[in-house]
Amino acid sequence: MTGGVEEGETWEETIRRESREETGLTIDHPIIDADFEYTFNENGRTHTEKVFAVELPLEATITISYEHSEFQWATAGQANNLLHWEGNKKGLQAVIRALTGAEEDEIHR
Repeated sequence: MTGGVEEGETWEETIRRESREETGLTIDHPIIDADFEYTFNENGRTHTEKVFAVELPLEATITISYEHSEFQWATAGQANNLLHWEGNKKGLQAVIRALTGAEEDEIHR
């Protein structure tokens, strides 16, 4: 899930708004900053994406918006295999490090 920061919004406000808009979830838990961002170019525009994570309750119900066609729960390894863009893969690794404290070589085991 990605989204743009609207004028006057903080990153945290953006995360909470985009989560609500794209998944129907109200984020009440602390947002975990993965301390990772990457930049890419698309259609002549430069975009910067910051990577965050949030813990969800097991009973969380996802209701995807028109912006998405499907979702699935996945292990870190499965998610990595599903991701196409290198920036997304590195972002996932940053989330794993933020959540577990694992070193780079431990993530790929």
